[in-house]
Amino acid sequence: MDFLTAMNISLLSGPGVHIQLLNILGNTGDAALLLTRDSLDTLRNQRNRADYDLTDTTVETEANAMIRVKEAFNVIAELNRCRLDTPRFAAVTTATRVWVKKLRGIP
Repeated sequence: MDFLTAMNISLLSGPGVHIQLLNILGNTGDAALLLTRDSLDTLRNQRNRADYDLTDTTVETEANAMIRVKEAFNVIAELNRCRLDTPRFAAVTTATRVWVKKLRGIP
């Protein structure tokens, strides 16, 4: 993810990569990124419902797909807004690096 790469942060590989990203975005100290984290969580949950709950056809409607596409665009737009706002991105980067060190048990 370019957003984390710009902070010199990488996600550890494995099945928990989505949770790592949500934890990181949820601990940036930035209210808009917290909402972005929630949107990503919703998108992931919706995708899981579509992939694994075959009796739930509500996620397969065109209207739902359009909502999710708009939500994905909003996530990308917010990450870009943050990245382009130099002081905001610097603050988010500092907070994120502290959190990632804590998350990974690095002193």
